Amino acid sequence: MERIKDLSKVILRGDYLLAEVVEDMTDSGIIIPDTVKNGFDYLRVLAVGRTINDIEPGFILLDVAGNVDVYPVNGMKVAMMPRHNVLISVIPENFDPSMKKRRTPKIDVPKIHLAN
Repeated sequence: MERIKDLSKVILRGDYLLAEVVEDMTDSGIIIPDTVKNGFDYLRVLAVGRTINDIEPGFILLDVAGNVDVYPVNGMKVAMMPRHNVLISVIPENFDPSMKKRRTPKIDVPKIHLAN
């Protein structure tokens, strides 16, 4: 992947897409490593396969499922995945990157014991 000059001109398998990984950062600019949290803040689509007609380059991916292959390319991380792995995507105008992704806290639900 390091040999590719322009990722937007990559020819992908019809149902695959390529996206830049945007990692979560603290207010001080420290990137939170994958070992501390699972995943990414969001993905920015760079290229799509010819059979994908509902996602375009520039769209923002907020949630994906399954395995996503990530490659280092020119100092950034690039993810490649099939279209069916994308769960939530938005157009750039409908996304505010300044808002931090909220983590859902783990809630311990007490066990209820029913009398027989």
